[in-house]
Parts: sequence; structure tokens; C-alpha cells
Amino acid sequence: MNKKEARRILGVSENASKTEIERKYAILLKKHRQGMYQERQEGLDPAGEANEGPDAVLPDGENIAGHGAPGTGYDFDLITEAYNTLMGYEVKVREEAPSKLATFLKKFGLDEKKTDNFLHYYKYHILVGILVIITAVITISSFVNRPNYDFNVAFLGRIYYYDSVDTLQNRIKEDIPIIEEPGIDGSYLANDATGEQQYAMEMKAMTLLYAGDIDIFILDRPTYERYAKMGAFMSLDEIAPRLGVDVSEHQDLILAVEKVDELTGSDDEGSPAQGKQNDGNPAADAPGSAGADNAGTGGSQSGEKHLYGIYVTGSSELREAGVIADDLIAAIFARCQQQDKAEEFLRFLLK
Repeated sequence: MNKKEARRILGVSENASKTEIERKYAILLKKHRQGMYQERQEGLDPAGEANEGPDAVLPDGENIAGHGAPGTGYDFDLITEAYNTLMGYEVKVREEAPSKLATFLKKFGLDEKKTDNFLHYYKYHILVGILVIITAVITISSFVNRPNYDFNVAFLGRIYYYDSVDTLQNRIKEDIPIIEEPGIDGSYLANDATGEQQYAMEMKAMTLLYAGDIDIFILDRPTYERYAKMGAFMSLDEIAPRLGVDVSEHQDLILAVEKVDELTGSDDEGSPAQGKQNDGNPAADAPGSAGADNAGTGGSQSGEKHLYGIYVTGSSELREAGVIADDLIAAIFARCQQQDKAEEFLRFLLK
């Protein structure tokens, strides 16, 4: 900008002194600030918050950044540049090079500022989505890449078992010869968990129930009642006495199935898994046979009360392995096809 244009913008004469130029600039600066304040007040949003920031738009359509002083007709940046020119100040504005992120986003047609705003407002949605994806990947991976287990146990509920897996697996292999490679998994379900954590754990529990091949579940009391009422477990009416369990001490675990869920593979008339539990003996499945009437070999009719779990809270094996919980209840999954191994495992817990 030359000095002639600078004097025209500031409105000073050719012979104006530096003092006059400074006074004129101070007047214009004051008007500019007053105009900015007034326009901000007029540009308040309905919530009472000023529409500020370099990209904020004033009522006349101009941006706040660089808005001119009232009555000059010039952008205030031009007024400042004119002042610097007449005063002999050389101001070099150093343009910052675009960041690596901005360069990367530009390749995909994205603006860095808009991207930052999107991430700011939707960060929690994105975090929940990432958490769900990670949980799903880990769960699927655990099923795909895990060893070929011949017996599976799952902990569900407010139970801490994570440091117990290796010890418990070794003890099972030592004490139960018919189980060669036990698998142990689970899901920590607690009301005091955060929303995202609770959702992820509920998803894993559903995966274990619907898609897993679990034989025995070890649960806390609320989780046991929740899934037993859905028909998720096998009746232990005849199995418990064989294990030396005093059923009278487990009366609070006797309950009725309220709604038979599809996860049991059964309906209100009984479990089709019964035939699988009778080692392929056709006579055992015949109507009126002992096998068909045996409540311990499959699901039961909705509304009938049965014992579906036994307390293993005092199990020395679980305690020494490091399993921590207020109460522990063992139940055989309704779709379990290894009842002999399941009974041996329950004996192992009850020692």
C-alpha cells in the first residue's frame, strides 16, 4: 500500500504529523470497538450466548473478524495497514504452514476445523462405537483362535475370575481325567459399571449364551435367577442327590421357568436336547420312558418348579484359584451335551 492510498483510508492530509495520524487511528479504533460491541449485542442467539469467533456472522452478513470502523467504509485491517504504512512500521505477516493433519484431511476433501467440530460434538458416540467394535472383534477372535476345548466353563455376574484362569484350568486337568482341555470364559455383570462397559459385558454374556458351547455356568445370585427363569439351565432334581447335595439347603434356588427362551433350544413341552443326553438310546426317548420323564436330562415345562443350580460359594478349588464373589452358583447349561463331564466338574467344585 502506498502512502497516498493510506492517507485516503485514514482521512488525513498530506502534511499530517505522526501525532495527528496516531490520534486519527485511535479515534477509528475506538469507533471500531464500539461498533463491535454493539453488533455483538444485536447478534445474541436465543440462548443468550454471543455469536462470537472469527467465523461468526453479524446481522449485516459480515464476519466479526476484520470488521471496519463505523462510518469509514473500510475493513479495519486496511485501516491498520494504512496506519502502519504512514508511521513507517513494516509488518510482515508470517503465514503458518498447514499442519500434517490438515494436509492429510485435504486429500479426502475434509476441512480440519469442521472435522475438529464434528469430533468434539460426537466424541462419546464415536467412543461407544469403537468400544462395541473392539468387544465384538475380541469375542469373535476368542472363538476363532482359541484351542480346541473339550469342556467349557463361563462365569457370569459380579464375579472376579480373571487371575484364576490358568490355575483353575490346571487343577481341572489334574483332578478330572475325562476333561483334557478345559476352557474358561465369562462376563463381569454389575450395576455399578459404566454404561459403555455394562453394554459391552451384556453383549458378551449374550454371545456366550446364544453362540457359545458352554457346559457349566458359574453365576452370582441375581444372574442365576435371571437366566434360570428363561429356561437356560438343566434341572438338577435328580443330579443333585447323586452329587451328595442336600437339596433342603438349596430351597431358595428352586424356581419355575417363567418364559422358555430360544437359547435353551426347547419349548414349553420339554427340551429336544433330551435325546442327546441319553447317549442315542431310542428307548430312553420314548413317551412314558424313564428317560423322557427324567427332569435332570433336559429342560422342563414352563411353570414347573425345579432346582437349576447348586451353591459352590464355599468351594476350596475356586477360593484357592482366586475367584472372588459374594455368592457362587453352578448350573448346567440346558444345551450341554456332556452331562458326565458336567457332573464330574460339579463334584470337583463340591469337594
